[in-house]
Amino acid sequence: MDRWVGKRKAASILGKAVLLTYVMTALLLLLFAFLSLQFQLDAGQISIGILCIYGIACLAGGWYGALKAGKRRLFWGLGVGILYFLILLLISGMGDRSLRGDWVQLLSSLLLCGASGMAGGIGAGWRG
Repeated sequence: MDRWVGKRKAASILGKAVLLTYVMTALLLLLFAFLSLQFQLDAGQISIGILCIYGIACLAGGWYGALKAGKRRLFWGLGVGILYFLILLLISGMGDRSLRGDWVQLLSSLLLCGASGMAGGIGAGWRG
């Protein structure tokens, strides 16, 4: 029974961390949309800005998840980043856009989300 409680707690921590990541993404995207309209950014700048938002959100989610878990912070951060990417990929695949196109962009987004989540997990260990 103790094992079941541990798994439920782990799923709860991971779910809350990913939820935090998506809430941050939504807020940052709203702010970025406003700023991109104000400064009339081109497509390349918007693409870089969106990737930065993914990185910041995964960093925060990885930090939160690793902080709550207490152990194996690096892996908790990586898990949050990869789960964030997989949900993002699933949501993107439900739209009209085909996922068969740009594999380089998909791979770079996966690496960015995973690395940012791991960095957040490592950062959670540095809290005083």
